[in-house]
Amino acid sequence: MTVQYRYRLSIQLNSKHHESEVTAHSEAQALSMFYKEFKLHKTNMPYPDFKRMATCEYIGLDNLEQFYSKEKDFLRMCKFRKIEFTYMGMRVEIAGKMATIVGNHKTDLLVVYDGMPHECKADPRWEIIYFGKNGEVVRDCRKAKEGRVVCIHS
Repeated sequence: MTVQYRYRLSIQLNSKHHESEVTAHSEAQALSMFYKEFKLHKTNMPYPDFKRMATCEYIGLDNLEQFYSKEKDFLRMCKFRKIEFTYMGMRVEIAGKMATIVGNHKTDLLVVYDGMPHECKADPRWEIIYFGKNGEVVRDCRKAKEGRVVCIHS
């Protein structure tokens, strides 16, 4: 799987400020795409000069659905862990950090934390709050039962 990110690119040419948002796999690819756009329509500047003048700012992930796992495996894990109410794309709070469920890794949830460009494993019973589509709390699992809850770091 190749992850795509969003970048905001800008450059000052001929006393005009040009800005664009691009989806790419890397900053270098985003810069190259921005240059190709300019070469076709606005400038004949060589690439090394263009690269020095342009600024590239990382915005975030393009789309969380690129992380989604197979739905059949996810539903089987949900049934096994007795969390049938969950769905891919559901918002959760794990140990105080907001995240989005994107699938499963064996019997754990696979989540993407806000501001992080990669997925992490999470135990579906450890310090987690599940939120519905309207932001209401569906289930709160923050209470440890007899000290047997285990945190599995990825």
